[in-house]
Amino acid sequence: MKRPIARLLLPLLLAGCSHLRESDRIGPEIRGDWVGEGHFYDRDLAAEYGNFPVRLEVHDDDSVTGTLGAARLERGVVRSRPEDYIVRAELAGPVFPGGSLPAEEKDCAIFLLQPRGDAIAGADVHLKTDFGFDFSMRVGGPDLAREVSPATGGPAQPPAAAGGSR
Repeated sequence: MKRPIARLLLPLLLAGCSHLRESDRIGPEIRGDWVGEGHFYDRDLAAEYGNFPVRLEVHDDDSVTGTLGAARLERGVVRSRPEDYIVRAELAGPVFPGGSLPAEEKDCAIFLLQPRGDAIAGADVHLKTDFGFDFSMRVGGPDLAREVSPATGGPAQPPAAAGGSR
């Protein structure tokens, strides 16, 4: 009886893994400076911390810098997936100086981003102790918009001209 179940589950597992295939081909819609606020989905963390500032700077070389709360994003990289973009970055310093979160020693952030024009829709941020599986991962949702340059009225960092797209 176990074999028919395994025969059914294996193709589903393989199909699920292939759906999350990442690519180095990054479209211009994600490049630039994105700013906004994040919040935790967990009620206790949301009550403890409220909203926190988020800034992502997606550079032409696909590197990502910025801030998440009080932490700096370092060694960040963006990759394209079929339905979104994924940003992985290390956290330099604690996201919050006090409260319950610093004791968990979160040192990585993963952002799942779906840019729609000058806004990011359907975003998630995962705070983790490493890039692998983390039982104590903390999940939130940032609301981000492309930063506008006061000098030009356009994007603070113009998207790359013609380039790879998803």
